[in-house]
Amino acid sequence: MTAIYGGAFYYCTKLQTINLPNTITYIGSMAFHTCTTLVEIMIPDSVKTIEERAFAGCSSLTSIEIPANVTNIGLRAFVGCDLLSSVSVSEDNTNYISVDGILYTKDMKKILCFPAGKGDSSYIVSDGVEVIADGAFDGCENLVSISLPESVTRIGFYAFLNCESLTSINFSGTVEEWNAINKYDNWNYSVPATKVVCSDGDVAL
Repeated sequence: MTAIYGGAFYYCTKLQTINLPNTITYIGSMAFHTCTTLVEIMIPDSVKTIEERAFAGCSSLTSIEIPANVTNIGLRAFVGCDLLSSVSVSEDNTNYISVDGILYTKDMKKILCFPAGKGDSSYIVSDGVEVIADGAFDGCENLVSISLPESVTRIGFYAFLNCESLTSINFSGTVEEWNAINKYDNWNYSVPATKVVCSDGDVAL
């Protein structure tokens, strides 16, 4: 077996553990979507691709490790993983990196997943980050404050979805630079913050 295709274990709500062979190279879109009792899964070193929403809704999953050979992780791969406190990445992976359990691209220009189970009330996104990926902070219900660097040029769809405590958004750049950011539709959907505090003034949301 070399692939688990899209939706293969979709909504297997009683699946608690699964062992994957070392021949698997591909995990498809929504392959384990809504496996709500899946508490542990070991991704084999052979895996190269994890498609979008592959583990979405795995609400009992607490941690996951990305092996060295993974070259592609689709958007919102871990969205809805409410207890996920850490995404770790092999030091030998040349495409991705984990910083304090948070998933970035290796060049630190894109933040892909801030695990919903981390429980942090505030976070300062690293300088140099250019992209906040689709759903990157989805489900971070305890997050009250976020600080974004002036290097940000794009904020993806539903980037802060279900961040129902997020009342403070700070941006280290100017109002003009904030307005120039490519913000996808509903990037701040369900966020209670009413403004973005920039270095030279505020922008109403």
